[in-house]
Amino acid sequence: MKITKIRFTKIQLQLTMALLACFLIGTMAKAQPANRFLSNNAVQTTFQAKQKQGPATNFPDRYNLPEKYRPAFENMPVWRLQLRVHTANKENAGTDDEVYTQLTSAASSLYYLDRAGDDRERNKVNTYEIVDPNIRTISDIKMLKLTIKGSDGWCVDRIELLVNGVSAPIFRKSISSGKWLDRGSGKTPSLYISGSEMRRYPAWKYTSANRAIWLPPSIIRRATLEAIVESYVGHMMNAEPDMRKLEFGKKYGRAYVEAKPAGGNKLHFDLDLVYDTTIDLETDVDFDLVVSCDNKQLNLRAQNVKAQVNVPLITRLIRIFKSDFAKMKLYAINFGSSGVPYCPSLRVTSAGDITIRP
Repeated sequence: MKITKIRFTKIQLQLTMALLACFLIGTMAKAQPANRFLSNNAVQTTFQAKQKQGPATNFPDRYNLPEKYRPAFENMPVWRLQLRVHTANKENAGTDDEVYTQLTSAASSLYYLDRAGDDRERNKVNTYEIVDPNIRTISDIKMLKLTIKGSDGWCVDRIELLVNGVSAPIFRKSISSGKWLDRGSGKTPSLYISGSEMRRYPAWKYTSANRAIWLPPSIIRRATLEAIVESYVGHMMNAEPDMRKLEFGKKYGRAYVEAKPAGGNKLHFDLDLVYDTTIDLETDVDFDLVVSCDNKQLNLRAQNVKAQVNVPLITRLIRIFKSDFAKMKLYAINFGSSGVPYCPSLRVTSAGDITIRP
């Protein structure tokens, strides 16, 4: 059987829009917005002045705002979720079977873990971006569940949950002997951790290691965007029937998923996949992602879409992403949620990062 290379700068289209929007504090319109601390004009002015100084790593005093403007930990908006899993150092501990996670009991929270290249290998750590529209604040996290769909057993001995780009996890569970996930006879396919167990973890609160976790970002790194796009494509290739013959293919260039500046407030994405078929089909789709702030809200839109759609599959994929974007009901960052007119300056840098400045 011939494996056809499809250079999909296409899946990036709705994919990137959905991913990027979800990632970018997409949930702020509900519950307590991350910008609730801006409800005081003086505090807003102070924050904007500090934000102009640059990244918090260079100016840590940026976060020395009065605690009364900080939301309760459970009410903190979530704009980025990551799951870090360590495969045990045991014989046959790795797996090639499909694995998914859930953070709520809703069917729409089911999220497949799949990265380009080999993942879930013996004694290796993998970090997965989780795109779940059900998680708007910390309080929405009801559980943590890992499930394998096959009988190629997987042994996990550590799992961590990271929020809003902070490297220190808010939850970690270590299993000294490892936990085998397997659908074979007499085996258990899932690892389940209750919400109450997660909340008993010492770091499930504000700490000195995560004091900036509640604030919106001042910069969105290109690597972050690429990781989210890669993760979401991996999920969709397992979740959507029309995409199950697709997989990450040969890497062209720097990475399987690449973003680069396209001039102005634009980013250009390229994604490399293969399609398992007996017919030699090649399709290339390109688009620019435009980032702007309109009416005090972040706006993402695709422009300059160019494609050779010569197979029904491509049309179906585009339709899938349009439908998925609609179902996720994503919200843009609302910079004016406090009632104070505020629309920051958004800029794509020469490195492909997005900077957010007052």
